[in-house]
Formats: sequence, structure tokens, C-alpha cells
Amino acid sequence: AFLHPCAPEGRSSPSEMCKPPLLDNQATHADEADEPEDLQTASEDSALKHRLDLQTGEDGLSEEEAARRLLQHGRNELPDLRTPKWRIFLSHFTGIMPGTIIIAIIIEGLLQEWPDMSTLTALLLLNGFVGFFEDMRAGDAVAALKVLTRADLSPTPVCCLE
Repeated sequence: AFLHPCAPEGRSSPSEMCKPPLLDNQATHADEADEPEDLQTASEDSALKHRLDLQTGEDGLSEEEAARRLLQHGRNELPDLRTPKWRIFLSHFTGIMPGTIIIAIIIEGLLQEWPDMSTLTALLLLNGFVGFFEDMRAGDAVAALKVLTRADLSPTPVCCLE
């Protein structure tokens, strides 16, 4: 019989050769297949756990409990944190790339290379203004989405009869 150099005793088939031996607490794939997992039970257990965490019944909160929690915790909204525009503008002049350009501007000024210094300054300012306006446009888009989500629209079914 042919023995592969890394085939320990009890492993004779080629598919079992060179596999690390299983530890006592590890199961093989065949063992795992013998234990069917009931997804419905797991889902129900998860829902029950969430209900217990939130202290709700199967029908949800009563009107009184919802009003009490609203008074205690407030509305379920993200706070509207606004950053001042001047801070947004200045944020485009911090970081590695703007810092590198600022250092180059200082070096060009010390060397009295005015054309290079003014080119780098224009590049830095242009980058800052473009970034600022892009951030403002993105902020406006987010604000528009917030307005849409705040609208108290009751879902009304719409039917088109012909």
C-alpha cells in the first residue's frame, strides 16, 4: 500500500491526505448536516427578544404608552447639526494636500519666486472655492431629502380606473 508522507494513520483516501486533523470540539460537514437549523424558530426568537427589549406586546404600543414615550424621549429624529459655512470653507484648507501647497507657497515666497507663488495661491483658493460650493450643493440636496421625509403625508392608495 502506498503511504503519503503526510497521511497519518486512519487517513487513507487521497481527499483526506494533508488535511489537518480535527480537534475534539470541531465538527465535520457531515455532522453539521445532521443538525437542521429551523429559521422560523430563530426568527420568532429574535422578534420576541426585540419585543422584550422594547417592552412591547405583540400588538405594539398602546396609544397611552406611545404618548408617554414621546414625552419622555422625544421624537425619533436625528438632530439637525449645522456647521457654519465659514468652517466648511476653511476645512478645505486643512489636510495633507492643502498643507503641502501652503508650505510650497511659503517656500516660493521666501525664494521670492512671485509667479510660482501666485500660481500656487490661485490653485489653493480655486480648490477651496470649488470644494466649498460642491459641499453646499450636497448639503442642499440632503436638506431637500429631509424636507421630503418630514412631510406628514398619509399613505393614500391611488387607483386609475379606465
